[in-house]
Amino acid sequence: MRALRFLGFVAAGFLLYFVVVVYLGGYLAAIHVPPEYFAFFGRERGALAVALLSFTSYALPIAAVSAVAVAALARLQGGSPRSAFAGAFVGMVLAWVALHVLFFPYSGSSGSLLHSLWVAVSGSWWGLPNLLAPWVGLSLAFWYCYRKQAVRTPAEA
Repeated sequence: MRALRFLGFVAAGFLLYFVVVVYLGGYLAAIHVPPEYFAFFGRERGALAVALLSFTSYALPIAAVSAVAVAALARLQGGSPRSAFAGAFVGMVLAWVALHVLFFPYSGSSGSLLHSLWVAVSGSWWGLPNLLAPWVGLSLAFWYCYRKQAVRTPAEA
């Protein structure tokens, strides 16, 4: 029964990653930004403009939705949320790898999966918030649920 429940959490994490990062992220990436925004920063600070835009219009909403979804998943299962977080983490990692295997072509001269994954994580600095957003959301949900559980535990004892 525990293994089946854990597999359910893995499937939920897998679906969560695809729904939040791919679908919601695609919608957020399609938001039109006026050219005046980039003109305000100037040519020499274009990377800073992209970083701020990515952080506010993509990374924050993705992290918030991921945090709420994972916290809800942990709350639904009852008891200690450890297996829900572990399953969601494994499912999200599997979804991230599947996204790069199925949808992104292998890049570089080596053509290997490991090289493709390395290219995905070693991009430019302004893309870092986009890469970390779902994992920050998972961490925030973990922190919230365990903080809330730690606050309840001394009062119940």
